Amino acid sequence: MLTHGHYDHTENAAALSEHLGAPIAMHADDAGLIESFTNQPLQAKGALGKMILSVSLLEASRRKASAFTPSVFLKDGDDLSGYGVPARVVGLPGHTRGSIGIDVGGKELIVGDALMNMLFPAVSPLRHDEAAALESAQKIASLGERTVYFGHGKPSRNRKWVK
Repeated sequence: MLTHGHYDHTENAAALSEHLGAPIAMHADDAGLIESFTNQPLQAKGALGKMILSVSLLEASRRKASAFTPSVFLKDGDDLSGYGVPARVVGLPGHTRGSIGIDVGGKELIVGDALMNMLFPAVSPLRHDEAAALESAQKIASLGERTVYFGHGKPSRNRKWVK
């Protein structure tokens, strides 16, 4: 399961899928990012965001992951228990159009890059759609007590993310 389509989250998907014989799942709105990181423009917030975006664009031009086609498309509310995981998909657009999270057992939440914990836990400074990113951060907070697992950085407790 891919939380979104940026190369730093997808570049080993094809190899792992082949090696493990496992399907690749993600939201359909991010499928175009497999081809190019720039298919959904990003805005950077603050100095950290500008630095991350600059490095990301440079790295994206250097890295060429194996192309793949997802075999499962996920959307908000999908129940994943049929895959042996007591979890559901949480739509978290904003960082990308198709960003998703995985709520595992109502206790743990994988948020991809909807939130990041680079220097401190916060809403991602990279946003395809700022209003959607802030709504997703509020949605995460509304889920209540959870351990939040970021795409970048150490886990932390869920809290109010937008002041």
